[in-house]
Amino acid sequence: MIIPMRGGRKKPSSVVFTGGKGAQGGAPTSYTFSALAMGEASSDRVIIVAASCSDNNAVTITEVSVGGVVATRAEHAQHTNGYGVNNGLWVAPFPVGTTADVVVKTSTGAQSSVAIYAAYGLESVMPYASDPQTANDPLNLSLAGLAETGFALSIASTSYSGTSVIWAGIIEDTDQSANGHTSSSASVSVDGTSLNVSADYASPGGARAGVIAAWK
Repeated sequence: MIIPMRGGRKKPSSVVFTGGKGAQGGAPTSYTFSALAMGEASSDRVIIVAASCSDNNAVTITEVSVGGVVATRAEHAQHTNGYGVNNGLWVAPFPVGTTADVVVKTSTGAQSSVAIYAAYGLESVMPYASDPQTANDPLNLSLAGLAETGFALSIASTSYSGTSVIWAGIIEDTDQSANGHTSSSASVSVDGTSLNVSADYASPGGARAGVIAAWK
């Protein structure tokens, strides 16, 4: 819910997790996640897609679209160690409608997954701070110089399906594991201090990558 500020000042930004869709079989280069919830329609709504893909080789997400609107990649992380994983946060202004198809395209056949966030009242579609990390377990993600209002989103993924992500310093929204792919997303409000987040894989394996970013 967006809470107006006193004195006619700009409403603070807010974000709502609207749902996610797990990894898909068949390893296509383009997959459509049909009729996903987009949250409440609004002239200032921006959809943020936490998208991830993995394969037995290096792989990259080449495009994400929301209801036919091509999203902009705000930040991403990529790791290849014989296996490959790529994840990131993609943004698209999307004022109308409560559901939409989300399409993820990849450089090679891959398993993919998405988590959807509806953001409102942003000063900018793009985040003002971000931190991508790869390889380590746990992934330690940090942000400094944060605004007094706003939020941060994070995604952590691996090319290994027999695991889950254990978060610290942030609130998990979804954890999806299937078909040689695991991805988890999380969110938290910020209060002007630094933010240190840990994404710990319960059973480490495969390539690993994670991103955190903040909006106001």
